[in-house]
Amino acid sequence: MVRDLKGTVEREAASIWLFVTLEEATKEMTLEAATAGLYHSELWNRDYPKLQLLTIRQLLAGVKPELPPSVQPTYSQAKRYPHPAGSSRDSSEIAR
Repeated sequence: MVRDLKGTVEREAASIWLFVTLEEATKEMTLEAATAGLYHSELWNRDYPKLQLLTIRQLLAGVKPELPPSVQPTYSQAKRYPHPAGSSRDSSEIAR
């Protein structure tokens, strides 16, 4: 399964993929994941494993995958424009 996922990761040019399993990873699975290579984040100047294996037990114990921190865009307040002189439109008229 990991070999198939590794092929899909390479074919799709994915940055990072996570394989979650109920059972502990076998040596072969771990080797396949290790040979998948690394993803280099230009923003954080750090390498991350391209294919990561985690068990449900690890996730429930609080182990987190190695992922680059998420950067959320910030939005500025939109500029307010006054209504034209003599305009008597209220929000109920706009909704129609």
